[in-house]
Amino acid sequence: FDPAEFPDTRVRLADLVRDVAAVTGLPVIAAGGLTTGAGVRAVVEAGASAIMLGTALLRTPEAGTTSGYRRALTAPSLRISEFTRVFLGRPGRVLANELVRAQEKRVPLAHPWVAELTMPLRQAAAEQASLHKMAVWAGAGWRQITDDPAAAVVGRLWESAGLRALSGTRR
Repeated sequence: FDPAEFPDTRVRLADLVRDVAAVTGLPVIAAGGLTTGAGVRAVVEAGASAIMLGTALLRTPEAGTTSGYRRALTAPSLRISEFTRVFLGRPGRVLANELVRAQEKRVPLAHPWVAELTMPLRQAAAEQASLHKMAVWAGAGWRQITDDPAAAVVGRLWESAGLRALSGTRR
């Protein structure tokens, strides 16, 4: 991991899972960008023993996200999810807003100090639901997520992946 480098988004998660599974006998947990059944199926077929959902669950009632955060996830003015160092001093994927655009080139590679310094700003922006100042952590598939309960989201992903229940099986 190099904090000066943003992740290479050209690498498909399924390919990464396949490569890691080929060199280890350990279970592989696939995480990152899993918001569609096709994505889930691809990583399971590539050798993932489990999947971890993040962005797919951000709008569920169980997520605990604030109303401002939920509003940001559906705001037409926030159009791109990209990596930035603005809020942490190391790469993190957020919905690009005015603050990210204005400050990206000015942020030093100074994690965790940048995270500590920006915490009051992030908290105030979240409390005020300021779309263009808050850190809205979200992956590339954020436009596909819904506010359905988590069980429904997970069930729909699994069903649309066309996978049968795997309880009791090991990979």
